[in-house]
Amino acid sequence: MDCVDAVASFRGRTDKERVSLSVRNRNFATLSGLQRANTQLLGDIPDDADEATVAEARNYAIDFWNRVTQFVEPWSEIAAGTMTSIEARQEYLSSYTLVLWALGRVGAVLREQGMSLDALSALADVDWRKRNPEWEGICILGNSIITRTSTRDAAGELLKHKLGLRPDAPDAVLEKL
Repeated sequence: MDCVDAVASFRGRTDKERVSLSVRNRNFATLSGLQRANTQLLGDIPDDADEATVAEARNYAIDFWNRVTQFVEPWSEIAAGTMTSIEARQEYLSSYTLVLWALGRVGAVLREQGMSLDALSALADVDWRKRNPEWEGICILGNSIITRTSTRDAAGELLKHKLGLRPDAPDAVLEKL
């Protein structure tokens, strides 16, 4: 919940009731999607974790998502109110929960390796449009976005490649029938 309140792209744009968003839903994310992305980012935080551990995780997540908002197109426009979530979902893959999950995986690698969140600036060079052929076979098949564990993993691996965290792009996980 702290991320919902502290991150401009999520504030007032998080559906706290549904687990998925319809094309016409005005929200940017679901609370359940953001929670799953934060689990990717932070791992499981034990219920009995001390206050300092919880505060460090919370601060890292807020800082991470605020930085991501600066670099992922069109998140800053959504945060500023110059583009609606509905408009963003029409053109950009980055406006789907699949990408939240994949970004969480990338952030976990940065955290595990003790890398600066400045590395996220490379996300500004990613073509987030759904029509970008790089996404075909990774998480898009034709005109459909496929949200499975394998496509979330592949999207995360492609983003790791874009940030220089892996040497080669992942192989496609989807094949045309």
